[in-house]
Amino acid sequence: MWCNTAPEERSEQALAAFRAEQPLVDAVGRLPYPALQSAFDAGAAVGKYGHLTGLLFQDLPDPATEQWERFGRAQPTPLCRSHLYPLDGAAARANRGDTVWPWRDAAFAQMFAAVAPDSGAHDALQAWSTGFHDALAPYAMAGRYANFMMDEGPEAARACYGRNSDRLATLKARYDPANIFRRNQNIAPATR
Repeated sequence: MWCNTAPEERSEQALAAFRAEQPLVDAVGRLPYPALQSAFDAGAAVGKYGHLTGLLFQDLPDPATEQWERFGRAQPTPLCRSHLYPLDGAAARANRGDTVWPWRDAAFAQMFAAVAPDSGAHDALQAWSTGFHDALAPYAMAGRYANFMMDEGPEAARACYGRNSDRLATLKARYDPANIFRRNQNIAPATR
């Protein structure tokens, strides 16, 4: 699955290049953005069990393709998936200090989502997603993307924001000193 929001002529050029590679499956077509945004809702519905993690990449080196193929073939359930998102366009135009997320030099974000319909597969799900993550980690950046994490602790949360973590902690101390809003990749309020 891919999404191209470029002007129509550039989108058609990208689609022609994709089709020139003769993909095994080609179901590419126009789709309203809300349909794309909700395409994976069924796999994340209430009652599903899973494990989620992710990485950021500046490039996609050839040796890493072996890992994508290996883990792609070893999914513990058909609901498991991995998405690779290009981070270009407006996301890449911001300077590192302009927003709280400093990893503007990342070219790709990858999510490893292991999902099953019942809780009995937890160990297999976690092994697949963390194994996939760990196999690609040598090719990845140090940063993280908060939407591709579970509760991995304060150091992982700080990795999402890098040097901006202290800035966030200062803001948190000012606006949420009791840390009420903590049901996320939490940055604790700075202590005075």
